[in-house]
Amino acid sequence: MRRDMRFVVRELAELGGRACAETYRAGDAIAAAQAIVRMLDRIDAGRDDLRASAQLAVARLPTMEEQFARTYAAYQQLLVERRAGR
Repeated sequence: MRRDMRFVVRELAELGGRACAETYRAGDAIAAAQAIVRMLDRIDAGRDDLRASAQLAVARLPTMEEQFARTYAAYQQLLVERRAGR
């Protein structure tokens, strides 16, 4: 299960894909601001590929309820493993 958790975390970090997302270093407000500016610049440039890529990414994303269920199930499994001494 822990290997699956690492996959889920990596998957969530990159759900949008490079074509319709910007990434930044966690906890770095300046990097976050720069990522926002990059995204706004892409929007201002009127890049049709951005919109198309975003629509494709949305189709792959879980709903909020599905993501909550996945997260809850993962935590439940971690508790089971901890109680079993794994």
